[in-house]
Amino acid sequence: MRRSRQSGSSTAAARIVVEDWGCVAYDAALERQLELHARRVAGEVPDTLVLVSHPATFTLGRQAPEADIVLDRAELERRGIAVARSDRGGRATYHGPGQVVLYPIVSLAELGLGVKDWVCLLESALIDTLADYGVRGQRRPGTAGIWTSDDADAKIASLGLRVSRGVSYHGVALNTGLDASVFDCIVTCGVRGEHVTTIEAATGIRPDDSEVGRRLAGHIARKIRDAHSSTTAQGSCEAPNESRDACPDDRS
Repeated sequence: MRRSRQSGSSTAAARIVVEDWGCVAYDAALERQLELHARRVAGEVPDTLVLVSHPATFTLGRQAPEADIVLDRAELERRGIAVARSDRGGRATYHGPGQVVLYPIVSLAELGLGVKDWVCLLESALIDTLADYGVRGQRRPGTAGIWTSDDADAKIASLGLRVSRGVSYHGVALNTGLDASVFDCIVTCGVRGEHVTTIEAATGIRPDDSEVGRRLAGHIARKIRDAHSSTTAQGSCEAPNESRDACPDDRS
């Protein structure tokens, strides 16, 4: 089911639409993203934040080796996990129930943001969302994503982006209550043995995914509006000149 609402002021620059696509297979969601991306490039639609969830799926970035998935096809079929090749940058990651995914189809050209600042903005929104649930999130120097402050080795959110013709697509995934052991079956974002956690594991409380998604969309929309109104476009990193070699970052 597709639901949409508008967030922000009435000015064209600050107009942001939030769409909820429900649960959609990864390949089908990518096709819809590409259609929306083309319309955003053409100026037919405003910046759009897409909330979605996916059935259990391992995804591989454009240059990711098949060996990033350590299970064979027979075992993947037995576990009911699909595999999808994506056009984003980065290596392997997982999407599935118990995870909130948000794809911002946003014109960085209109925002006046570079890719590094855009990654920082999205990371900052993830940190703010985690704070709403009493979880302290932190960045890790030199790569993209968010880890929990109580356990610096536990990754709780990932980013996977592509920027084409000045418009960003793909986005962020925040783990709410999935079985994190599934990440043991891949080389997560190129890091073997990456420890992954969830909001539920960090707090002992399973949050409502719809509410988490709404909060995340709200934080991103607010930061986009702030970037539009700022005379000096900046992202939200504490050290804006720090290299953000995002497992996720790609551009064309």
